[in-house]
Amino acid sequence: DLSLWPGDRYSTEIPDVEMGTKGGVHIIVNYRLRERCHSCAVLGHAWYSFEFDAKGIFAGARLMAISITRDKATVVRPASKAAPTSAATSVGEELTIALPVKDAAASEWILAKAFDTAKVRLIEHSHVAPPTGNGAAGTEELWKFAALGAGTTEIAFQKGAEKPITFKVVVRGAGGHASTKKQ
Repeated sequence: DLSLWPGDRYSTEIPDVEMGTKGGVHIIVNYRLRERCHSCAVLGHAWYSFEFDAKGIFAGARLMAISITRDKATVVRPASKAAPTSAATSVGEELTIALPVKDAAASEWILAKAFDTAKVRLIEHSHVAPPTGNGAAGTEELWKFAALGAGTTEIAFQKGAEKPITFKVVVRGAGGHASTKKQ
């Protein structure tokens, strides 16, 4: 009973635009996958690539990947600012990175450098109150990613002039192992 609703493209960021190998472009759009109806639960996300040739003529669309939203999806918080925090997930799963924020009125964190979008893609970026009873004050910035390809990538976040916080993300393939091929 999975439905992709027309016009229900969802992203808090603009669509990704990537250059093609022959001078064309790919516009990559994230769609929510819902259970039966437009107001039903979100079950996952689908990425479609709308492809254009070097002259800007539409060359077709293709499904790139699907990820599944789980009730108990992995949430990773920074262990220390000195060393990268490790996180592991599997292709098709979603991973959330939670960063502390003192002032809920403004976004404090930015992506500090590019990461491998063949391994993970940003789904959404939001603010929430931290779980009750964890001793945290303020709010958290949540960065939700979908694991699309096996291998390892680093995602770095920075707040102002502070040193970036880095997460080493290992994405296991269908067999449960990360790819060892260089990409």
